[in-house]
Amino acid sequence: MNIIFYNCAHIGDLLFSKSFIKQFCDNNNNFNISYVMHYNSFLFSDINNLNIIIPNNDIDIDNKYNNDFNGYYDPIKSINITNNLYIQYINFFKNNFDNINYTIHNNNIYIKLWIGDCTSNYNSLDLECNINIINNYYNNIINNINFNYGFNIKLITNLNLLPDIPYTNIDKFLLFKKSTKKIIFYYNYNPNSNQNINTNHENNLMYLSQKYNNYIICCAVKPIYNSYNIISMDDFGYIKSPSCENIAKTLYCAMNSDIVFTFDIGACFYLCNPKFNQIFKGIWYHISNNDYYYKKINNVLNNNKFLLLNSDITSYI
Repeated sequence: MNIIFYNCAHIGDLLFSKSFIKQFCDNNNNFNISYVMHYNSFLFSDINNLNIIIPNNDIDIDNKYNNDFNGYYDPIKSINITNNLYIQYINFFKNNFDNINYTIHNNNIYIKLWIGDCTSNYNSLDLECNINIINNYYNNIINNINFNYGFNIKLITNLNLLPDIPYTNIDKFLLFKKSTKKIIFYYNYNPNSNQNINTNHENNLMYLSQKYNNYIICCAVKPIYNSYNIISMDDFGYIKSPSCENIAKTLYCAMNSDIVFTFDIGACFYLCNPKFNQIFKGIWYHISNNDYYYKKINNVLNNNKFLLLNSDITSYI
């Protein structure tokens, strides 16, 4: 029996499925388990018995996913299948479900993990960025499959387990940090989804570079604004890729910085991991015009160095 998970969404949605997927694979190694996704395989590269199924170039059947990657394929621990087969998987998940989040066909159990497809007894807003409730929701799907088909698929047991982020080498950054001033890390990513972070990264960087002129400001991506004390991950050769290993590098660089600025974007939520409280010793400002995501993240981190600021950072910093 094969179990094939699918998540149609982006970095944050995949991040908050990691806790479940890791425990599920550990508990059910008698099944052949796969995860179909559009990108972000590095996050799952530490799960030995998980097949990661992705397109082998920048195919963009939904006109919104991989069109930034210029023809590269995701190299991290993936099944390099033909694009035609990948499209068949995607189309099956879109068109062949008699149940809202799972179906069984030809000895395959197909399960949707995107919370936007949740059943009516769950609210996607409650599930969003909530490890405990998300893991409970996923367990409920497995329970329903076991009940309706007589299977004995094992559930996960630690509903509060934070997602591990596989370590990736950041020696160049760490060497630079030893030889330089203090570092501000600024997450100037833009969202892949439709959320509005209600901030102007370029204005913020101009303000910070002038106010903190004795700091080096390292940006997640190269900004338009230039200053003698602004650098980016690109300067260390840490560039954007479909595997999203760069997102993990961003996290580990940020956790080794003195001050960090993040926003309501999935890539920023990588701080929600079990190593955060062990490694990070500085001040981490989360910038938002409301506390919706901040409260959910800090409920599990419970860290007094993780602080909420209004979107207009020039009024507070």
